[in-house]
Amino acid sequence: MKFKIHSTLFAFFILIAPSLDASAIDESVVRAAMDRPDRLADDVARDGRSKPEVVIPLLNLEPGDRVVDIFGSGGYYSELLATVVGDAGEAVLHNNPGFEAWGINGLTDRFDGRDPGNIIRHTRSGINLDLGEGTIDAALIVMAFHDLYVVPTRYDGERYVPVGNPANVAYFLEQV
Repeated sequence: MKFKIHSTLFAFFILIAPSLDASAIDESVVRAAMDRPDRLADDVARDGRSKPEVVIPLLNLEPGDRVVDIFGSGGYYSELLATVVGDAGEAVLHNNPGFEAWGINGLTDRFDGRDPGNIIRHTRSGINLDLGEGTIDAALIVMAFHDLYVVPTRYDGERYVPVGNPANVAYFLEQV
């Protein structure tokens, strides 16, 4: 009997305890950030396909956390992250020069004449993101991972086969 009670309590806490943390940023907190009236129209239009209310809670963030949005381009997720971690937290919008150039219109809209929250723009090239050891509570990379490594292939009617020389590993590492 004692074993049954202990195992039942153990199962309860394993399954339920994560939802008992009132400070965790959950879907309702993200939805409140999404409902802010000062958000960019392009961001609001993107909400339906990006589903940040599902993605952001997976980071297990708490108010005051520091989170990096890797290759965040125009900063869609960065602004939501800055809102949910609050004034005591920080969202680091990391881009390499290529991603920054690609997202320059979004960055201009986001930062010129408005306050997107506690976002730190962080543009670096190379493998070292220069964020400091032990300074990040979570990291997010959305719709960019596929840009890190591409093996040139062609469909030959039966399968995809490599074409050309393999990718330059040094170039790949420069992009990370």
